[in-house]
Amino acid sequence: MIVENITQGQSDQVKHAYAKACGNCNNENTPKWIIDLDQEHLPFIDQIREAVNELHKEIEGTDNKLIAEIPTKNGVHFISNPFNRREYNKRMSDIFKGNITLPKVMNSSPTILFL
Repeated sequence: MIVENITQGQSDQVKHAYAKACGNCNNENTPKWIIDLDQEHLPFIDQIREAVNELHKEIEGTDNKLIAEIPTKNGVHFISNPFNRREYNKRMSDIFKGNITLPKVMNSSPTILFL
């Protein structure tokens, strides 16, 4: 796919192809998402955690959950199973009311996680 993108002059798509390839190479059936909370989000960490847990409960027939909370240099990473991203954005908008950027959900980052 990368070679095809380059030969077709679509070099801007190469980084997406690489990230997709990395995301496809794992040994688990259930994908993991990272929710990136920075310092500005930490005063709301309990509300964010509660919202994510509620989103998981709304998915019937799964055992999706918030898996881990990992401290980072500038905040915390929540490791989570997938959930409804549209509803997540709505709930985060309700929490932050436009005053702070929403915590990012990364679901295709080439990241190695050991859990």
